[in-house]
Amino acid sequence: MSYFTSFLIVSFACVSYANPLRRETCGPDGKTIADLAMATDDLSTLVTAVQLIDAVAMLSGFKDYTVFAPNNDAFMGVEGLDEILEDKGLVAKILQYHIVEGEFSSDELKDGPVATVLGQDVEISFKDGKVMVNDAEVLMADIAACNGVVHVIDSVLMPSMNMMDGDMMDGDMMDGDMMDGDMMDDDMMDDDMMDDDMMDDDMMDDDMMDDDMMKDDGDMM
Repeated sequence: MSYFTSFLIVSFACVSYANPLRRETCGPDGKTIADLAMATDDLSTLVTAVQLIDAVAMLSGFKDYTVFAPNNDAFMGVEGLDEILEDKGLVAKILQYHIVEGEFSSDELKDGPVATVLGQDVEISFKDGKVMVNDAEVLMADIAACNGVVHVIDSVLMPSMNMMDGDMMDGDMMDGDMMDGDMMDDDMMDDDMMDDDMMDDDMMDDDMMDDDMMKDDGDMM
């Protein structure tokens, strides 16, 4: 059993047994999503990831969730898994992309997008009688828990990093707009100063013309 798997199992255990806010509908003998994952050897890697990001409270039982749970082989197919596990922020995004708020059994899933708690959608489809989540196949469906349902899938769902980077880029663009605004204000100030200087020059020229005219009148007199 890998360290990652053991870590997740312990995390789920904390949710089920150590959480004093466990909802009554689960009861002392109810099986939460955490309990089910811990009892399934093939989900040990997933259990490790959950504890790594302190996601225990999220699965404590106060809300119903549908979890698309990658099995151990699915994690083994992820390139650069060790590096990913060193980035808790990235692990959190990946796991959130596997969780949908609300309980949806396989017969309640419909073709089309479904929003995850990450904010990005997964695409549900049906192929040859099998339920697909993006490109992942549901291997074992409708594992019922007192706080939701688990569907075991054969690959890890990867969220769009470009979309998340895009949010940051939008923020930079907004800052850029503010900078452009400041530059426009500066340009306007410069233009105003130039207009003032031109006006002052015009006034000085008028004064000089008036003085010359007065001198000429004096000479005529």
